Amino acid sequence: MTPPFEEYLNTWLQSTAATLGQMAGETFQTGIANSDASTSHFERLSGSGVWLRFTLGKRLPGRHAFLVSTDDAVRLAQMLLGDDSGGDELTPDYRDALEEMFRQFAGAAASALKK
Repeated sequence: MTPPFEEYLNTWLQSTAATLGQMAGETFQTGIANSDASTSHFERLSGSGVWLRFTLGKRLPGRHAFLVSTDDAVRLAQMLLGDDSGGDELTPDYRDALEEMFRQFAGAAASALKK
């Protein structure tokens, strides 16, 4: 991994952990998985997970995508909404909440990268 990419990735990880921590009121740990674990996880989720895609502009033009398991997508949406109903279906409201959560991750990362 090249140093600029590693810095970019670490900024996203730290911003995501900080945003989740603020929402949940607890500390979240993030890290970079080894390539074998990442490949296996990606292959397992690629057909059944939820893709979130962003188009980046200005100094970092390009696309950025996240793949999240449906179970994790539901739990993240419930966290943002403060919903403890225990439902396991990705409803339209949960999808909207998940999109909002990732916009918050992106905003935090963008602010950190401006420095």
